[in-house]
Amino acid sequence: MAMSSRARLVRSAILLTASLLMSGCVTTWQVDPAVLDEVRSVGKVIGEVTYDGIWEDTNDIVTTFVIDVGGKSGPDSVDRAIDLLGGRGWKALRTDLPASVTMGSPKWGNDQLVVRPFDPREVKNEPEIEKEISRKSPDPEALVVVLAWEGASED
Repeated sequence: MAMSSRARLVRSAILLTASLLMSGCVTTWQVDPAVLDEVRSVGKVIGEVTYDGIWEDTNDIVTTFVIDVGGKSGPDSVDRAIDLLGGRGWKALRTDLPASVTMGSPKWGNDQLVVRPFDPREVKNEPEIEKEISRKSPDPEALVVVLAWEGASED
């Protein structure tokens, strides 16, 4: 038995609506571009890469920076980066030194930064950044990594 064009149209509309309802909506979390500019302003950016990944019902976009802030070592660079970011209103939320410090700013709501010493393993899959590090940084151990992402509300 042949289906009328009206019946096909109704069936298509029902299938489309059902698929949209079942698929759910993905929320994207991404920091304000001005936050990225603040991070860039703390030193010489050697490399920058942005990743996104779906976790449950969110698309988390994380930007990772490798920065030369003029420190003599990894820990010294972390301290300098924290001080420079602190001058821009960022405050430590969680401290796990020497590994990392998580920072937040009332100005930027849920946007967060993690500051930690550079580890070459972090850029093994980023040949362009590896090349820039070898070209621009005489002392890679003195670099700092800053990750920027929109964190969950702490309410």
